[in-house]
Amino acid sequence: MVTPTRRGTPQQDAVIALLAAADHFLSARMIRDELAGSDRPVSLATVYRTLRELTEARTVDRVHSATGETLYHLRDRVDGGYLVCRSCGVAVPISTESTRSRAAVVATARGFTDVVVTVDVTAVCPDCSA
Repeated sequence: MVTPTRRGTPQQDAVIALLAAADHFLSARMIRDELAGSDRPVSLATVYRTLRELTEARTVDRVHSATGETLYHLRDRVDGGYLVCRSCGVAVPISTESTRSRAAVVATARGFTDVVVTVDVTAVCPDCSA
């Protein structure tokens, strides 16, 4: 797991700790609601600001839920993608090397530079489909 190296406020640290403990992707509202009952409640604005900083530092991954909501997870590794359950949000890291390589070749061939390819696959997990 990639862990942030900077020290933030206690509220930012609480967001990071919650992300580190989660086995699935979380929305900003889920994070705020989870921390509301803790000894370190966090405002939604602080959650969004922290998630933006972590995204810019590439220490969290983002996916979009079936409803279009952005979900966040502390990065498990440097490269790859996720198989994400559309129902419960559980995320399983998957290898996407060949897909990313082909997409980068196509983008470069069309004149694009600084190519970043993100691959996420959504489905319904066995627990939710049972």
